[in-house]
Amino acid sequence: MAQNPTHATNTRPTSEIDHDPLSESARGASPPGDPAKKAAAVARDRERRRVVTKSQAKLFAEPQGEVVTTLPAGTRLTILGKAEDRFVPVAVRGDGGRGYVRENELANDPESSDSGKKDKGKGKDKNKDKDKNTGGDPDPGGNGHVATGNAGPDIAQEARRYIGRQYVFATHGPDTFDCSGLVHWVLLQATGLNVSPDSHAQFNQGDRVNRDDLQAGDIVFYDTQNGAEKREGNTASHVGIFVGDGRMVNAFNEEKGVREEDAFSDYFRPKFLGARRMA
Repeated sequence: MAQNPTHATNTRPTSEIDHDPLSESARGASPPGDPAKKAAAVARDRERRRVVTKSQAKLFAEPQGEVVTTLPAGTRLTILGKAEDRFVPVAVRGDGGRGYVRENELANDPESSDSGKKDKGKGKDKNKDKDKNTGGDPDPGGNGHVATGNAGPDIAQEARRYIGRQYVFATHGPDTFDCSGLVHWVLLQATGLNVSPDSHAQFNQGDRVNRDDLQAGDIVFYDTQNGAEKREGNTASHVGIFVGDGRMVNAFNEEKGVREEDAFSDYFRPKFLGARRMA
């Protein structure tokens, strides 16, 4: 008989110990929350992260550090985190350059609301309806496109930095997260990619990855609400970050917070919907 993964000989921290599928099923991953509150948080994040340079501005390697380049007025940027000594960490949209810009040289992006609509379908997977896995086994066939990016290890490493953090519904970092907020924040920090903080929108982004082809940094999706939570044409109510060896980091619920665990445990396997490679 297989040993219980929570046996006393397990030396992993509590936040990383695999769950008991019987007890977890009662509490559940990503418990239902107010969809209006989540929608408002998503919109707020989209607006606050999209900025432009008001005039010609220097991009610094670090606060008050070496100048990397000079950005022309109107350069569109994504804010990556909190300001440090009045310098804001940013990513240059389009070319992927990253650094710091003085806080007083930034303005709200006048096209941010329109950009959100344009980005909504970016990278949309036409095969998304073929991902549903009612039996809990890997998707048959290989009709999903697999990206060839190499950011996966950085994404996985960044995800593990937040193990033990608190789960709070409709929060997207830097200190508390819900499941899709963690994915949003980790991708933002590791790659500068500003994906939606909503799991249903995330499911429609990136490149489809078959279960047998999963690599560290891929994003894995689940229906933990038995079809009751449907938006954006899918039931992806929970999401995690695959870190290799069959494991993922996810913001589970208010009691368990952010933790590393088996991505295909007895609890998660029958709820698996599919996976995406974002970078």
